[in-house]
Amino acid sequence: NDSTVAGDFVDDALNNLSSSVGTMQSSYVTSSIGAETISELQSLGTPSNFTIAFVENHSTTGDNGGGTFIWDSAST
Repeated sequence: NDSTVAGDFVDDALNNLSSSVGTMQSSYVTSSIGAETISELQSLGTPSNFTIAFVENHSTTGDNGGGTFIWDSAST
């Protein structure tokens, strides 16, 4: 479980999000999430005001198949 797995892809993914939401997501993902599978992410607990907005399979980038989990803070 390495939070850098999430960090690897966060910049690219955030290109598709608004800057205000993106900043919050970037900070949260890189500082708090080290899940490598969906079940792992779920076991960490999903903040009540966040939902999974984007999942990227990194199995071809040398990080043991980990995923990037980005949260949509605008969701309710």
